[in-house]
Amino acid sequence: MSFTNTQQSNNLQHIKQSKSYQSFDQMSKLLDNYGLDPIIGLIPVVGDLVTSIMGMQALTIATQIGSIPLLLAMLLNIVLDFLIGVIPYAGMVLDFLFRGHRKNYSILTGYIDGDQAVINKVNSRAAITGVAILVVVVTIYYVVSMIGGLFSWIFSFFG
Repeated sequence: MSFTNTQQSNNLQHIKQSKSYQSFDQMSKLLDNYGLDPIIGLIPVVGDLVTSIMGMQALTIATQIGSIPLLLAMLLNIVLDFLIGVIPYAGMVLDFLFRGHRKNYSILTGYIDGDQAVINKVNSRAAITGVAILVVVVTIYYVVSMIGGLFSWIFSFFG
């Protein structure tokens, strides 16, 4: 199905009026503006996992929009927010400063409004995320292959 620019613009503006968008706005304010993210993050790993799962509401909205670059850019912020949060002690302060949920709200709003600077930022962050995913997948493949080879080598002594 193909949209004209007017239809696509109306669809994007409709998303800004949706309950999921409004809910994400409120949730991101609570987590980042009022400092709930670092407070929940005081529970080691679990707290950061919970706030990351809460932040995935942004990915649902990006999916509704149908933009893979937007989805990848927002995923990068969620992953960075999680990784920053799990750093012992300093993570709480850095998590308060990073404000990944508000960053996602900001790029989501800019993307919907057609802000070209935001769209360019989304595209570059999506490329970074794509490369990072590729590196992780290749690394996992080689680690699993090495472990498999190690087990084969060890079991060759018993067989």
